[in-house]
Amino acid sequence: MYKKYSWPEGHWNWPVALSHQHGVRAGQMIFTGGQVDLDAAGAVRNPGQVHPQCDAAMGYVAEVLRDLGADLEDLVRIVVYFVGDAVTERQLLDQIAGILGGCARPVINLIALPELCYPDMMIEIEGVAMKAADGATLQRECLHLPGMPQLPEAFSHVVICGDMILTGDMSAMTPEGDVTSPGSVTGQTEIMMDRLQQALAAASAAMADVVKLNVFYVGGGTAEDWEAPARIRAARFPDPGPAPTGMPVPSFPHPDLMTKIYVTAMRGEKTHAWPEGHWDWTTPLPYKHGNRCGRMIHVGGQVSLDSDATVIDPGDMVAQTRRAMANVEAVLADLGAGLDDVVKVTTYYQGNACAEVLHENLLIRSNAYTPPGPATTGIPMPALVYPDMVIEIEVTAMVDDAKMHPVSDDSAQGSEPGLPNNASCDSGSDGSQVKDGEMSRISHIELDDANLPPPTPEIEQERKVAMFDLIEGNVFDLPKRDDRVVPPGPYRVQLSIREKRLVFDIRTEAEEPAAEFHLSLSPFRQVVKDYWAICESYFDAVKNMPPSQIETIDMARRGIHNEGARILEERLDGKAQIDNDTARRLFTLICVLHFGA
Repeated sequence: MYKKYSWPEGHWNWPVALSHQHGVRAGQMIFTGGQVDLDAAGAVRNPGQVHPQCDAAMGYVAEVLRDLGADLEDLVRIVVYFVGDAVTERQLLDQIAGILGGCARPVINLIALPELCYPDMMIEIEGVAMKAADGATLQRECLHLPGMPQLPEAFSHVVICGDMILTGDMSAMTPEGDVTSPGSVTGQTEIMMDRLQQALAAASAAMADVVKLNVFYVGGGTAEDWEAPARIRAARFPDPGPAPTGMPVPSFPHPDLMTKIYVTAMRGEKTHAWPEGHWDWTTPLPYKHGNRCGRMIHVGGQVSLDSDATVIDPGDMVAQTRRAMANVEAVLADLGAGLDDVVKVTTYYQGNACAEVLHENLLIRSNAYTPPGPATTGIPMPALVYPDMVIEIEVTAMVDDAKMHPVSDDSAQGSEPGLPNNASCDSGSDGSQVKDGEMSRISHIELDDANLPPPTPEIEQERKVAMFDLIEGNVFDLPKRDDRVVPPGPYRVQLSIREKRLVFDIRTEAEEPAAEFHLSLSPFRQVVKDYWAICESYFDAVKNMPPSQIETIDMARRGIHNEGARILEERLDGKAQIDNDTARRLFTLICVLHFGA
């Protein structure tokens, strides 16, 4: 998995220095921080005007996505925090739908609040996108469900992309815009949870697949507001349940609406976290503080409570921020990760449109991360769940290959997230515990580029993506030739160019020679030249062109990439057995070597 951070040139800035970035890409997952209409000095533009600010925020989302090799068409979720009423909400839906143009069809979650973090700021928009590491558009299924509130065609009630399942807002709203069980938070919670189960079932998922839930309800920050609907929600989940965040709001744009929820679900085996001595809620719940599914970790809202649900350091923003961050770190550690694996953080804090209140907690949070830090969104709330609780912090993290299997605290110390800077990549296996099904593969790949000029940043990124994707999944086997005994895999492969020939130096895990191929570069020269030419066009396009033109260039790039993979498969016929995905990734590495040579 490779990781990239985004701060596009000329992008808006906070009025204080932070480690946070505007976006982070980790493998296929892309997260933008909350995008707003500020200038490069941190001043609010178009003060008090929600629709011009919406256009600017969506423009910034698009810039961040382009900087990370994606575009608006790759969005799977949009979260919109705004100041306004029901008319504003409908207008924003239509406005954002017009910007998207109907190609992405993400889910959208809208949260109306009295104020945002700076005076006259009216809207903050964040996005989650998914894009294949090779630049291909990932297949998705976008569902419009009967019985749900009507949405513009540009949005979906549920999006399924790979193992990810994301829902839009689930509530007691009807397709006609009315509210069932008006004014009753418990009645609406039952209806809301019924609809959530129906939405998951439509995606062939269940409540046990939910990894993160976000719920908003009308309340003033007391346990009494929260506990009754919380028990109803909790009864629908198995134990262990998802990581939750719950926030009271003064009201919703529709006056009869009392609560709504949206969730992220994932298919696959999950690990759950509840560190020893960690804080608890005032009522028994099946939720856990965090979970891990594959590379992705979700940590529910972390606060300054003790194991008896008593607020620690009541009303003290600085002390509670430090404690909440310590709790985030403890949950991550319980799941084999650390703060530098965090890619997205969302903070809800008690406050209003006041820069000083935001910066009081923002600087503490930012300083906890090694620069470059994660994407961030900070939202002021009139109140949190319990009296005197003033901050709640949730995070999403993505672990790299070194942390794909949980490790002890001692062995985890000193590990660094992200990609290595050298030209090799290893699966981490020592060869002593390899299963039979894992023998026909490459466990280590290395480029002999010692005598080549330094690559451009774009070429370096292509190399990193190809190497990590190759190690994550490949097929490589040496067939028997004549009567020679072929050493079994997995194999360590070094690619180099010697005397104008492409050399595969293949060794066993014990570094014993297994095979060596010398291939003529002549069949590759034209396709490599064509590939880098189209890549240059693509790199320029993502900075300056609209999504439709970028997609056209990207399709041409994938076509040339496929042709190069086909040539490599032909050249290796009888020498090594590989599949198409392995051939594509090896071809990218050949292009990197060929470029330098």
